[in-house]
Amino acid sequence: MQMASIRRSPALSRAMMAHERGQLDHAKAVYQAILRAVPCDPDALHYLGVIAHQLGQHTRAAWLIRSSITRAPRHAAAHANLAEVLQALGYLEDALSHARIACALEPKEPVYRTALARLLQMTGDIEGALEAFEEGLHYRRSEPTRPDAPTFRYTVGSKLRHDADQLR
Repeated sequence: MQMASIRRSPALSRAMMAHERGQLDHAKAVYQAILRAVPCDPDALHYLGVIAHQLGQHTRAAWLIRSSITRAPRHAAAHANLAEVLQALGYLEDALSHARIACALEPKEPVYRTALARLLQMTGDIEGALEAFEEGLHYRRSEPTRPDAPTFRYTVGSKLRHDADQLR
């Protein structure tokens, strides 16, 4: 799941730090407190949806993240996370739609390209998947100091080798 770099209130920052450390109960409580103060806060809705997804509550997660997107439609991470939730629910076409929106909103974000590639592969669009993987790799190369760049290259290479073996 994606945690976006956004302008944050101190409460949201605390919640996100707890969330990133895996302290889901604490993060959830803070997100809920934010929503009590600002009932339609798109960031709190989004990240509360991420927690719901992490807890296996995919239908609730989809509802929360969709509510966030209604209020902040240009939030790429929310679209990317909704794509992941929809994939878990088996709605691959809807997941593809949101993955494409995330890529359109932040075209140089390789994580979104990778997620799109995986969805394309799942729907049988191997050429589209390879193109999305290549675009993701291209953007990784433009950020060689990014800590996950070597992992990404290894993952793409492994995936392509695996797919080639499956086609034989």
